[in-house]
Amino acid sequence: MFFKVFRHSRIKNALTPLTPIFLLLSAALFIAPFFSASLYANQNWQKASELNQKGDRLIAQNRFDEALQAFAEAERLWSDSGFYATRQGNVYLWHKKDPAAALQHFDRALTQGGDRSVFTLRERGIAFCQIERYDDSEKAFQSALQLAEQNLAAVPAHQAKERTGALDEVLYTLGYASICKRDQKRYTEAVALADRGLALRPNSDNFALNEGKVHSEIWLAHAAFAAGRYEEAAAHYREAEGVIERSKPHRDWLKEFNPRFHRELAEQRLAVERQGIKPQYVHRMHVFFLKKARFDFKDLNGKQVVANDEINDDDREKAALFLQVLKRQLEAMSGGRLTIEYDITALDVTVTEMSVTAWGGQESRAPILDALPDEAADAYCDAARSVDTIWTFWPGRGSATTANGGALTYPCVPFQLNTPLRGYVSFPANWNAPDATVVYLHEFFHNIEAMSGINPTHGFQDQNRGRFPSWKGTGQMDYFRWHFQNTLPGNKPQPQTYANLNYLHRYPNTATEEVVMANRVAVARITLENRRQAKALAEQAHELYWNRKQHKAALEAAEKALAQNPYQRDALLLAGLAAGDLKKNELAAAYLQRLAPLHPELWVLQRLAYIQQWQLKDLPAAIRTFELIAERHPEESDRYPNYGRALMDADRLDEALVVLEQGRNSSKEDVAAQSAFWKGYLLGERMNRPSDALLLVQEGYNRGYRDSFVEFFLKKYSGSAVSERALAPDAPVTSPKTQRPVEAAASPMDCSHSDD
Repeated sequence: MFFKVFRHSRIKNALTPLTPIFLLLSAALFIAPFFSASLYANQNWQKASELNQKGDRLIAQNRFDEALQAFAEAERLWSDSGFYATRQGNVYLWHKKDPAAALQHFDRALTQGGDRSVFTLRERGIAFCQIERYDDSEKAFQSALQLAEQNLAAVPAHQAKERTGALDEVLYTLGYASICKRDQKRYTEAVALADRGLALRPNSDNFALNEGKVHSEIWLAHAAFAAGRYEEAAAHYREAEGVIERSKPHRDWLKEFNPRFHRELAEQRLAVERQGIKPQYVHRMHVFFLKKARFDFKDLNGKQVVANDEINDDDREKAALFLQVLKRQLEAMSGGRLTIEYDITALDVTVTEMSVTAWGGQESRAPILDALPDEAADAYCDAARSVDTIWTFWPGRGSATTANGGALTYPCVPFQLNTPLRGYVSFPANWNAPDATVVYLHEFFHNIEAMSGINPTHGFQDQNRGRFPSWKGTGQMDYFRWHFQNTLPGNKPQPQTYANLNYLHRYPNTATEEVVMANRVAVARITLENRRQAKALAEQAHELYWNRKQHKAALEAAEKALAQNPYQRDALLLAGLAAGDLKKNELAAAYLQRLAPLHPELWVLQRLAYIQQWQLKDLPAAIRTFELIAERHPEESDRYPNYGRALMDADRLDEALVVLEQGRNSSKEDVAAQSAFWKGYLLGERMNRPSDALLLVQEGYNRGYRDSFVEFFLKKYSGSAVSERALAPDAPVTSPKTQRPVEAAASPMDCSHSDD
């Protein structure tokens, strides 16, 4: 919108649209050109002047309709020069946000003599700009500027006060014309108009001039930085730095945005290019635009929030620019050793539900991704196979309070199957003021914190900075750079390489297309609401099992979830684990058996096979599970000893020999040792071939498989005296470990607050 004072979204006491110039200067400054001295004695003029003052007081009290009535009555009494018609238009323009209605009054003012008023012509140009009638706007500004310059030239040099007022008219007209060019994205022209005014009054604190200049310089800098024109970017950022000293209204905003730091990053990125440094890691992202938002909910204070918004071309264009700036920033801060690459997909879906939580004293809102149509889940699921981070833009006008970053598991099948942990950014697409570069970096850094374990978040804040005593700088941008240069990369899993900053390899994707399809088919007839309730109950079971260690209560909660959705993956897993811990082995096996095609993680299948083979003595079932392990995880070799023993105990001796021979060839010494021994045992004890058994038993012993049972058969087959025959153990040498799954959703980390 025209003349929106761009600001950092976290500044609550932000600038509001500038009070029109006629309210900042004395009424006499405007009225003097309109009226001759003789009119001051006119009774109607006096009454109109009193109504004008009354209108000012009503505006100050936000009683705009009453102010309009006062100005209308003043116009009836005194219409010469169009001043009071212009004042009515001004109320519509600035306070009622209705530029079309304002133009009706400005046009009427022209017929009353307003064509000789810089004030009327300029306000008319602003109104045309707001409704995007840019040709008409330019004509109005040109007329206003020509008249303002004529008025300035007509004031004698010795009349300093009058010349100052006349020059102010010129500067404000140039400033508003510059702002209009900025809003058309004609940034070079906007800067030229502002510089024209600054040439007339160097170091001017004129708000409109500095408003038009500073944002246009920053947009030009961003575009140059994104395109790799680093010297040009640094020059534009440097121009923005100059506004800090001369424009107090922009000072706090600029200090938060920190154009000096942006300039330094452009210079550092130039140095990286000149040195030819190549990245150690390319952090890959997929960016999604969720097209529409249609929802209605109550916030945490009980206030109704209604959203009806859609991402537009401007949102997408600016987001693409900011992402490219983020790429350059990361390359600069990492000394060229980390970069990002990304693909962008626009999804024609509608956000209908929002998660509303309290975080750090703020209300945080983000789309509930599981509530999106299946096509969105398909897209997220597919993206997670090849990227580290998923970035979601959503329409946030009228509803967004925060952007969020951290880590998350994304839906593959809503409320049923999620991706492995991936980097997470949720971002209102309408947050696209020029200082959004700070927020983009802020959210991506939360992503870095989530994978690197930097704690606490927001370490740049006064209450947290004591945790990082080596950081001596100020401001969040400097804090981020300090981490990139000092604590990042970390030492895990590899020492001192930015390749550590990834999710893709830390959390590999094991959900094949077959698994995804199995889950889709399983829940196809279960309503989304039942799936939602089942997931909520499963989360309760998760808390009870893993955090409170209350296995009986966890089993009960999981079974309640399964009553809503018999195939709820998390509930089946927790029910199986809890039942096993409670020695309800048949129940545990039943739950894990149902889970197996939906969640064929290796450790889950190993747990199932363990219960079947050693607790229930159900060899056919155990063998089927080992076959599934071999199919799903062919590179996994831990299965060979127990798989071979299950086949042996089921009298499938030839198959057992094949499996145990495969185990002998394992790169894992313990697996190879056990497999060698059990093959020898099978040959000697089950196939009566003791001469063939000896070398294999010796091999197992020599490779580290040593206990009294093994030693007994080593002595037996080598001809040493033995006192008694040992029996084969009933349990495996090692039982499978239970792995705690990654949380379904790691807590997103809040960024910036907005009063949008």
